[in-house]
Amino acid sequence: MKTTFLILFAIVLAGLAYEIWHLWRLTPAGWPMKLAVTGLFVLWFGIMMAGFLYTERFSVRFATFLYDVGNPWLVAFVYLLIIFLLADIASVCRILPKSYLHDSVTGFVSVVGVITVLMTAGCIHYHHKYREELTIHTDKPLDKPMTIVLASDLHIGYHNRKAELGRWIDLMNAENPDLVLIGEYYSDVDGARKFLSDAGITLLRDSVAEFGNLQIIGRDDRTNHRRKPLGALVKDTDTFTILLDHQPYHLEEAENAGIDFQFSGHTHRGQFWPLSWITDAMYEKSWGHHKRGNTCYYISSGLGIWGPKIRIGTRSEYLVLHITN
Repeated sequence: MKTTFLILFAIVLAGLAYEIWHLWRLTPAGWPMKLAVTGLFVLWFGIMMAGFLYTERFSVRFATFLYDVGNPWLVAFVYLLIIFLLADIASVCRILPKSYLHDSVTGFVSVVGVITVLMTAGCIHYHHKYREELTIHTDKPLDKPMTIVLASDLHIGYHNRKAELGRWIDLMNAENPDLVLIGEYYSDVDGARKFLSDAGITLLRDSVAEFGNLQIIGRDDRTNHRRKPLGALVKDTDTFTILLDHQPYHLEEAENAGIDFQFSGHTHRGQFWPLSWITDAMYEKSWGHHKRGNTCYYISSGLGIWGPKIRIGTRSEYLVLHITN
C-alpha cells in the first residue's frame, strides 16, 4: 500500500512539474505575474496535501476549510493536464500556433476560463441529487408491496456536514419508505458504532436482519479478509433476500448464493470524467442496473462524495426500490 502511494505521488509530482512549466510559459505580463500564478497553484496543492495527510491533527473547522479549499485542486490538476497535453500535441501537429502557449493573453484566459466553467458546472451538478427508481417483481411471499430507499457513500464528516445530511434525510423521508438501507461501511466502524446506535441505525456486519418477509444481509467490507463467506450468511433462499456489500467485486457470489437483489457503492464511478473510464474498466459493473441469472444488482455512484464536491460525467444519487408480487 505504501509503495502504491509513493508511485502515485511521484506521478502527481511529475504532472505538477509539467503543469507549472506550462503555466509559467503561458502566463502573460512578465515574471511577477508568472510567479504569482505558479505560486498560487503550488500553494493550492499544498493545502490539498495538508488536508489529505494531517486532517486529524487540526480542529474540525480548520480541517473542513482545508478540505473545501484544497480538494478542488484535484479536478483542476486533471483537466489542466489534459488541456496541456492536447495543446502540445496540437502544436506539434501544427494545428495550434505555438504563440498561444507562450505569454498569451488569449491562451491564458481560454485555459482559466475552461477550468472555471468545468468546475463551477461540476459543483452545481454535484449538489443536484438524482432519484433513481427500480421495481422488482418476485414470486416470493411478501406481506405487502415494499418501498425501500437505498443510499451509499454518504461520507459524513469533513466531506458532508450536518446541514447537507439533513437535506438528504428530507429527500428520503419524502419517499415515505418502509425501510432505509445504507451501504456505507468501509473503515473505522468501531468509532462510528455509538453514533449509529444513538441514531437508531441497525448495523449489519456479517449479520442478517429480518423485516417483514424480507431477509437483509449486510456483509463486512472486503478489506476485512476474515469476513464470513456469503453462503454462511444466507439463511433462507425462499425469502426475498437483499444483500448490502459495499464494494462490487465478485458479483457472481450473490448469483451463486441465490440473492435476489444486491446493492453496492464504493466506486463513485470515478466522480468525474475521465476517471469514470478507470472504474468502468476495473469492475464488472461500476454503476447502474445489472443482472446475473436471477439476481438483480444496483451499483450506486453514491449520494455523497469523497474529495472535491464536483461531478463531471457522473452523478450523486439515491435509489428508490419497489418490491412487489
